[in-house]
Amino acid sequence: MVEDQQNQPPDREVANYTAVYLEHLRRLTNNPDKYFKLKAIGNFWLEIREVKGLNRKNTVDQLEGLIDEQKLAAFEFGMLDPDDLPEGFMEKLAKVVGDETIFEVFKKTFFAE
Repeated sequence: MVEDQQNQPPDREVANYTAVYLEHLRRLTNNPDKYFKLKAIGNFWLEIREVKGLNRKNTVDQLEGLIDEQKLAAFEFGMLDPDDLPEGFMEKLAKVVGDETIFEVFKKTFFAE
């Protein structure tokens, strides 16, 4: 029975996650510095979400269809560029985690000139 389950083709969510991951790897092949920046950006939001006691499902529910759980996970693990997310996503995420000022901290931390 367990062996039968292991031989099943991946479900649609896993296939979508894999496609996002492979696209991410393709983009970063020639730009390793970008990988570390995306990883740091995702980790920033992951830690804030966890400190606030929110799981991904709660967060996605409060984002009201702006993004799904797989994309949120990919973003938090540095596999999605913020430019690939819907406009206003991070501002809305900051509100969901309960601190609108965190978006300003985020911009200063990662995009200060």
